[in-house]
Amino acid sequence: MAKVLLISVLLVFMSWCGTHGNEGAFSFHMDDVIRIVEDLERLNPELEILDAVELLRSAGHYDSAYLRLLLGDGMRGDHKPAPSELSQDQTHFISSLLNHKVSGAREEGVVLTPDGTSVAVAPLLIGIEAGLKRKRIALEKVDVLYAASLAKHLALSFVGHHRRQNSERLGPDGCWDDVKTPRVFTLMGDPSPVTDALINGELDGVILGDQLSKEGKKPPVLSTLLKRYYQYGAEEAAGSSPGLQSRFRRRNFAALVSMPVLQKQTVKSFILYRELSSLLPLKDIEGIVREGLQDFQKRYLDCPPVIPRCMWGAQQYRGTPTNLTLPLSFLFIHHTYQPAQPCQSFSQCAADMRSMQRFHQEDRGWDDIGYSFVAGSDGYLYEGRGWQWQGAHTRGHNSKGYGVSFIGDFTSVLPDASALALVRDSFTKCAVEGARLVPSFTVHGHRQVVNTSSPGDALYSEITTWKQFKDVQAPGRKPFELEKQNKSAFSFHMDDVIRIVEDLERLNPELEILDAVELLRSAGHYDSAYLRHLLGDGTRSDRKPAPSELSQDQTHFISSLLNHKVSGAREGGVVLTPDGTSVAVAPLLVGIEAGLKRKMLALESVDVLYAASLAKHLALSFVGHHRRQNSERLGPDGCWDDVKTPRVFTLMGDPSPVTDALINGALDGVILGDQLSKEGKPPVLSALLKRYYQYRVEAAVGSSPGLQSRFRRRNFAALVSMPVLQEQTVKSLILYQELSSLPPLKDIGGIVREGLQDFQQRFLDCPPVIPRCMWGAQPYRGTPTNLTLPLSFLYIHHTHQPAQPCTSFSQCAADMRSMQSFHQEDRGWHDIGYSFVAGSDGYLYEGRGWEWQGAHTKRHNSKGYGVSFIGDFTSVLPDASTLALVRDSFTKCAVQGARLVPDFTVHGHRQVVRGVSCPGDALHSEIRTWKHQGSPGTGKKAL
Repeated sequence: MAKVLLISVLLVFMSWCGTHGNEGAFSFHMDDVIRIVEDLERLNPELEILDAVELLRSAGHYDSAYLRLLLGDGMRGDHKPAPSELSQDQTHFISSLLNHKVSGAREEGVVLTPDGTSVAVAPLLIGIEAGLKRKRIALEKVDVLYAASLAKHLALSFVGHHRRQNSERLGPDGCWDDVKTPRVFTLMGDPSPVTDALINGELDGVILGDQLSKEGKKPPVLSTLLKRYYQYGAEEAAGSSPGLQSRFRRRNFAALVSMPVLQKQTVKSFILYRELSSLLPLKDIEGIVREGLQDFQKRYLDCPPVIPRCMWGAQQYRGTPTNLTLPLSFLFIHHTYQPAQPCQSFSQCAADMRSMQRFHQEDRGWDDIGYSFVAGSDGYLYEGRGWQWQGAHTRGHNSKGYGVSFIGDFTSVLPDASALALVRDSFTKCAVEGARLVPSFTVHGHRQVVNTSSPGDALYSEITTWKQFKDVQAPGRKPFELEKQNKSAFSFHMDDVIRIVEDLERLNPELEILDAVELLRSAGHYDSAYLRHLLGDGTRSDRKPAPSELSQDQTHFISSLLNHKVSGAREGGVVLTPDGTSVAVAPLLVGIEAGLKRKMLALESVDVLYAASLAKHLALSFVGHHRRQNSERLGPDGCWDDVKTPRVFTLMGDPSPVTDALINGALDGVILGDQLSKEGKPPVLSALLKRYYQYRVEAAVGSSPGLQSRFRRRNFAALVSMPVLQEQTVKSLILYQELSSLPPLKDIGGIVREGLQDFQQRFLDCPPVIPRCMWGAQPYRGTPTNLTLPLSFLYIHHTHQPAQPCTSFSQCAADMRSMQSFHQEDRGWHDIGYSFVAGSDGYLYEGRGWEWQGAHTKRHNSKGYGVSFIGDFTSVLPDASTLALVRDSFTKCAVQGARLVPDFTVHGHRQVVRGVSCPGDALHSEIRTWKHQGSPGTGKKAL
């Protein structure tokens, strides 16, 4: 009955699609495959993965005698859905997905995946089904996993090539008409029966099927499996090992299947197929298969996967390319330097490729992007001028070798291991086997033959260890010796805090979060009568770690972390976090401890969470300012000497007792402490810190927006009302006075109220801003012109290039440096043109800032601020939080600070400057809905 009900649900769903949609509702993207599966799973929450695959295959009429022998009748239910109950469009779409075919140069039954590669759906689903049935249907002749998904197709193609029925034995790849809404996939050469997309689907089917056949636990639902494998978003990616990521399909298939096994299975599959089809025996089938598999191995396992020009959106070569005379003798290694941030997704890498090609063609005046190939950190090489065309990468040597560049600035860090292996091992092996490089080729860094620092000191040091590297007398700059660890093994980065915690947790796997915090506080001698009154004696352990058990450096480092102080312009006890902000460690850890003890130490006078982490600090600063002991009530922010190895943090103004870093640490402590006070069993401390400060995909997936440091201001504002904070601040000061035997202070309520108004405006109403010194700005060239405030206008821009929104401090900072370099070097301007720039990482980045006149809106630079969103927003919008950062926080802050008049007007760049499409059609349409939007103006209208 359950199966009958399940089929009925499917029929209702398909019937609904037939009346409410048509094939036009779908493009040929993996998104749409998953969308159908998710709808099925929502309609039937009990739908197991095997049921889902069988239902899709049955609905798409994908069946044969060969598959029935291997997998059974393809349906575990009582009947199959009748085609008459499906709409014609829906039936056609499902059938087109599950019935792969090539018609002329067009390939059907394939979809585009998020990693930029194309996959045939039928062998993918068949591989999953075969893996799930592998143990149940154990045939003597063949392994159903290989026979159903890969081996038969290879055998028939090899035999067809042998009989000259198909000129090509394998391939080719192809390109989509549109990567955003793909509908037509066109092959880039003469087709064989097994195209690259069919091979991709079969490799994925074997990898996933093999994994499912070995899992003991209940497998995930189909949509989850596909999302994890094809890396949809952080949540799904977190469940994936490298063996379950599509971008590594080639290396993982090679590790899974030996050539002798694949040869044996391919021969047996062909014999089985021949028997079922009553075909005559074929002589030397083993020789035909062996020869074909040699080609298969070279093409798909030895060679790296390459994203072709048509897939990353290359513009045409200008002029006539010069063909190389192969094989070549040299491989020249570069880094792009700009883009400085390694790209980790197809969309980001493709955008970087387009940006570099534009720069090389428009600014350099070259015919095309200069490199032969470019290595992303997403698992793929990107085709530049390719195997045949001479590049423009290594002056005086372009005809002699290939130029391969790694996307990123590798002066002080290395590309990840998989990107290095892609070039060092796969690219070179493929080039030699394909007679494109001579077997005795040599590897050189760009700097060895041209006067340049490329490929960066770290990467150059790495390639000197490669087997084919050859040292030559170089005109270029010699590599700097990489800095060795100095007298301190630690820099003041959150990495090092987490590293200490992880060491503690490794030494004691049972170490709970409260124990860890208490141990750190005790080891750092961070204690006072005030804290003891609020939190107890600071340790639940039988003993405190004795300083003698720690090295002198370790004891000093922990103490410096946990005892915040300001000496002159230098602030100690703070660390740099991955989001580019700085945090005082003591109030962070005390907030966590207070949250964990909040229920068991419920004091009548105060809430221990606020009193321990934030309220007392605010109160003392407000009182000090009232008594004129400190000229500033709050702040300032500061900058590190080096964001890669931060050691000295210098304040950017006169200090108050509560600097921005102290506030950040206190806000984080309150947010995390409040969360922990409401949870069941909390995570270990290192996991909590990684999630909150967004370390890597795996750690970030456990984080809600309320547990991400980049949203600390808005989340604190949502958590704590000003009346509550005022009450707790007053009570904390009174408690501190009593414990310290200080005389009472008149009008403490008024002093705190006035101080909190300043606090709210500065830290809750205003957006967080990354200052120039933190993103690595070069000095202003000349003398800046000061603005006359308040201004009347806000001009909205998009950068267009960089085209990809930046989602991390490192990426956004690199984009800022790239834009400043372009504006200063290519445009000849004094500085980056914008007043502020909005990243998609939760922060504004200071350009010319509040006081200096910008170069953003011709003839209007003195009248308003120019704020640009990083990205190309012609057809898509910045995310909602980024829009709110400018629309709500920036404008509120500017009006409150008397930098914009209250009745200011917002304009898109195109409204006041003729002939520009900025800020992009989508973003311009969005800002026209904003409260302060001005009249349409004279620029290019939104489409």
